[in-house]
Amino acid sequence: MARGGAELLPFDVPRGRRKLSRYLGPDESRWDRRFTGYLHGDSTAGGAVWLRLAPATLTVKDLSYAVEPPAGPASP
Repeated sequence: MARGGAELLPFDVPRGRRKLSRYLGPDESRWDRRFTGYLHGDSTAGGAVWLRLAPATLTVKDLSYAVEPPAGPASP
């Protein structure tokens, strides 16, 4: 959880393309159209913006868990 000051900024298409390429790969033809719409259409029409957060406090919790193996048949 982060607390601090934040501001909304206009969507930056070149920056968005760099970030999407990093996580979805370089081939835009394979990206879901929910993402490419921001890059090729009017990003403001869909409400796309950047959120810049300057955290004053940051709290991190480990939410991982161990998966128990499934119970096998009962031993005789």
